[in-house]
Amino acid sequence: MASQLHPSIQAFLAGFADTPLPPVSAMDAAAMRQIFDNPLPVEPVQIGESRDIQVPGAEGPLDARLYLPESAASERLTLFFHGGGFVMGTLDTHDSLCRHLCRELDSAVMSVAYRLAPEHPYPAAPEDCYAAVQWAAENRAVFAAADAQLLLAGDSAGACLCASVSLLARERGGADIDAQLLFYPTANIPGDSDSYRQLGGGEYFLSREMMEFYWRHYLGDSQAADGFATPLSCEDLGNLPQMHIVVAEFDPLRDEGNAYARRLEAAGNRVHVQQANGMIHGFMSMPGVDVEIREILQRIAKELA
Repeated sequence: MASQLHPSIQAFLAGFADTPLPPVSAMDAAAMRQIFDNPLPVEPVQIGESRDIQVPGAEGPLDARLYLPESAASERLTLFFHGGGFVMGTLDTHDSLCRHLCRELDSAVMSVAYRLAPEHPYPAAPEDCYAAVQWAAENRAVFAAADAQLLLAGDSAGACLCASVSLLARERGGADIDAQLLFYPTANIPGDSDSYRQLGGGEYFLSREMMEFYWRHYLGDSQAADGFATPLSCEDLGNLPQMHIVVAEFDPLRDEGNAYARRLEAAGNRVHVQQANGMIHGFMSMPGVDVEIREILQRIAKELA
């Protein structure tokens, strides 16, 4: 590898290694949530305001959290979808990342708690996210400037949902999306990449076994026949919003994110890629890397301008 693990990431992994966990094969979704649905201890990011709201989903209202910057009427409205393998994750686990987005992008941010698998397998999550995006686009003047840019942002599985929503919006003639911010995205079922082979054993937090668990629960009986669940396998990736992809150096999903970026570029889309050296999967919600998170988002903000 080109660099060493960031000192704060080293400390996180040391603590993770000292906490014995049951093997993935012995856990179900409830056990996973009990372990991982606890926010990490991070320094709070100051913004203008945050409050819990509800937004329409595909089959009923969804809990959401609105973050407002100090500026009166933001020129951006960002819909955020949290990671957690389509199985875990809450508004609280990603509160810190949403605050960073709000502050560094000077954007109103709406974090949406979509329905989770396996209780609600594909396509429940992308349909929920799509419905929330359409509603937010129609009501953007309530949360930001009337002509505010509409951005989608998500990490890991949430980034995959951003990609799925963009494909759905293109196919259905939905709201115009100005840009997508994809942080260490998953975009396909686990493959045979170098990063999976070198980093997927679990010593860098995320493992191949965990990803197989998540995708199996998410897809259920559908097997992703249409490519909307697995955007990297979608035959037509043309005519999509500009893409800002962040990959982590020590992440089994690194090569997957880069492969998705290459396919998007080949299809004629505008794509920006940043590699976060010394980082692992999920780092943007971890303690001790605030400086690096701000730098990444500030670069994205300049490219969006």
